[in-house]
Amino acid sequence: TLQATALVHEAWLRLGADAQGRWQNRRHFFGAAAEAMRRILVDHARKRQTEKRGGGAAKIEWVDSVLQVESTPAQLLAVHEALEE
Repeated sequence: TLQATALVHEAWLRLGADAQGRWQNRRHFFGAAAEAMRRILVDHARKRQTEKRGGGAAKIEWVDSVLQVESTPAQLLAVHEALEE
């Protein structure tokens, strides 16, 4: 879970902590801060969703030699037809 303090700090970093003079007024600043926080929350949710769906799973390299099957075309067609039924 993303804590409120962490959210505010991340938003401050994304807004550019040294760019205090670029805001036209308080409303402009708070609008930009709200937008930054919304984007941070969306990014956080997407990251968690990716992890939930196997984003951290180990990748397996495809090796053709391990998966080679000795069969004739007739045998492959027979398997295909059996699976289609």
